Amino acid sequence: MKKTLLFLLSVFFVLFIATSCKKSTTNEAEEEIAETGGKVTISGKVIDNTTGAGIEGVTIKISGFNDRYSEAGGDFAFILDMSGNKELKFTFNIKGYETREITQDVNVAEKKLDLGTIRLEKQLINSSVSGPADAIQFVSMTSSNIFVQETGDITWTNITYVVVDSNGNPIDIDHSIPVTFDFLPGSHPNGGEEIGPKTVRSNSEGLVFTTVRSGTISGPVQVQASCTIGGKLIKSRPVKLTISGGFPEQNHFSVGISRLNCAAYHVVNLLPRPFAVCVVGDRYSNPVVEGTAVYFQTTAGVIEGYQDPKHTDRFGVAQADIITGAPWPDDPVIGYGYYSVSAKTVDENNNYITTTSQGLWSGRTRIYDIVIDPVDGDGNWVIPDFNTGGGVTFRFRVADQFGNPLAEGTTVDVKTVGKNLTVSGTTGIKIPDTMNDAYTYFEVVVSEIDPEGDVNPGSRKVSVIIEVKSPNGDAAVVLNGSAL
Repeated sequence: MKKTLLFLLSVFFVLFIATSCKKSTTNEAEEEIAETGGKVTISGKVIDNTTGAGIEGVTIKISGFNDRYSEAGGDFAFILDMSGNKELKFTFNIKGYETREITQDVNVAEKKLDLGTIRLEKQLINSSVSGPADAIQFVSMTSSNIFVQETGDITWTNITYVVVDSNGNPIDIDHSIPVTFDFLPGSHPNGGEEIGPKTVRSNSEGLVFTTVRSGTISGPVQVQASCTIGGKLIKSRPVKLTISGGFPEQNHFSVGISRLNCAAYHVVNLLPRPFAVCVVGDRYSNPVVEGTAVYFQTTAGVIEGYQDPKHTDRFGVAQADIITGAPWPDDPVIGYGYYSVSAKTVDENNNYITTTSQGLWSGRTRIYDIVIDPVDGDGNWVIPDFNTGGGVTFRFRVADQFGNPLAEGTTVDVKTVGKNLTVSGTTGIKIPDTMNDAYTYFEVVVSEIDPEGDVNPGSRKVSVIIEVKSPNGDAAVVLNGSAL
């Protein structure tokens, strides 16, 4: 009993020491971050306390840092490069609203701080009668993301602005002015998108409305409202929205493999891994909507994105790693080593569309089918002397065990051993990333060069060496003969 008690006390002591060390290490790391500093992401949203609408263009002053601004919808997110943990004061200010200040402790180790919802109260200064127009402020937008035409999805968005006087009050009907809407130069895709109406007079509440309609090309868009008062041009801050692509379309759906030919036959988990990459476009050649699901499948090895799909980026591109392994590729038409990768997605009619590409996992290096011309009746070859002219031709193949080309980076060299010899033809070749079996056939001619005044060495033994260095494995063949 006493031994058991001593054992339990020992275990408890060890655990206590380990836990204390871990806490000590964690506390030391946090203290180091607090002293040395780091980057912290600050985020939140500014809204009208009465309407709940997001407020764009609010100036956010931070003690010790440059001013930041809220974006469309009132959202804000920015990074502060902190020198250490400290208390910061955030001041939110925009014309027409009461200024609000909040103070918050910022812990660098947490790397982010959400200020939550910041509610601003309207300033009411003689609200029954306004002054003349002084500024145009964004109020709301029905959608910041619309789609190209004929997609069956939303292709328009309504934008609302308010014209305010110098006190931030909406102008009344007696001070009503015409407001013009337009795209900022270079800020839209020029695919037939439109703004309409182009000019609207403010109503009794100072509000103006317009609609943006998409065209046939996707891309970012910026809209600005403006008016002229007494020769002074007044502009709103640009409002940003996105025209997204439509649904996937078969003629704009393709898949490929990052490396056509990998030295991977019977190699498990080749690194770096090859990957399948697909490009998905809509009927107008736009990238499809970011986040479109794509499923991948392979006839060899394993591939990502079969059960859990991959998703397109803003360029309509999705990719999935291929992990080499069983089943080993054996195409029923082309043969061993060849495999297929397919990608599948859904079109606008909710039907699956598929595209396929082929790849090759090549095997071990072989040098074979060597033919020498001419040879004598005993199969011996002789290189004639320089004065006689001519040479000996060597034809051969370099491929894997299935006759397939070797992987990219393979070099094929033909060298000689012996005086006054030269090699011409397909030597010094570096094979590209290819599945073309033309890169398995080679031919060289070995001949004698002018001894340039030296005494011809006469009949002698010489050798021709075919040397291959390859990701598939190195190989060499030595062919012995003679020269005159």
